[in-house]
Amino acid sequence: MAAILKDSHLFKHVKTGFDTGDLKLHIFIVDTYDTNILWKLICGLSYLIIPSYEKRDVSIKYQFKDNNDILLKEYTRRVIFHDWIHLFLFPVMPFKSPLIAHDRGIEKVTKSVLAEAIRDGVFK
Repeated sequence: MAAILKDSHLFKHVKTGFDTGDLKLHIFIVDTYDTNILWKLICGLSYLIIPSYEKRDVSIKYQFKDNNDILLKEYTRRVIFHDWIHLFLFPVMPFKSPLIAHDRGIEKVTKSVLAEAIRDGVFK
């Protein structure tokens, strides 16, 4: 997340933790999985002939605060990822980790929040 904020060139310094600054961005992430362990076990025992499905729901809250901890603006976003695993889907699946898609989704959402914060005048 810090790399995304540094690449945006909106901040002079990006610090993590409880440091003081002119503008603070608090990010709260709630990540929930909707999966069936038994179904994944059956999928694995069938050598991926029986498909498995997983839904990942990520809620992110961005809070922009000034140096006195007064809330300037708050944005809430929700991203849902769907993952299927099946033997016959391997030829059409990109051979990369599902975390890469997750990271790209979080990056797109963060960039859209920063763009909206610019339009709302949070960065003065």
